[in-house]
Amino acid sequence: MSIVGDIFATYRSPRRVMARRLSAASEATALMTLMAACGLVFVAQWPLMARLAHLDPSVTLEQRIGAVLLGWVFFAPLVFYALTGLIWLVLRVAGRPVSGLALRSSVFWALLAATPVWLLYGLAQGLAGAAVAAQVIGILLLLILFTFVISAVSSVLTKSASE
Repeated sequence: MSIVGDIFATYRSPRRVMARRLSAASEATALMTLMAACGLVFVAQWPLMARLAHLDPSVTLEQRIGAVLLGWVFFAPLVFYALTGLIWLVLRVAGRPVSGLALRSSVFWALLAATPVWLLYGLAQGLAGAAVAAQVIGILLLLILFTFVISAVSSVLTKSASE
């Protein structure tokens, strides 16, 4: 199935999609999934940065986008690798050792699968600022991301238990 098809299928059945994607996991695929997710989240920040640059012209749009680029494309991948390392360590201490590659692949996929809502959230922030609609979409984004990450970890645990 295509990546876009898998993203939409993840909203219907996250564990099934993640289990299928784990069968073809590789370090290169995990890294590209993470970079695509971070790139899309970076793009999702553009409407808000344009709004903020319009409201406060002391910091230009280019400066704001440059800062967001640095954060999401260069630093966020390191944070996500550290986060998956921490999850791996917690699972190992809890007596549930899992493959680091499988865990990274599934958590990074969870992040990529949540990007359509992240793009909507960025658009709502850019159009409405801190209005109720943007806050509701932000809460929905957190719930979806949390659900996908939990499904990712449980898929990895299920896979490691069956091996």
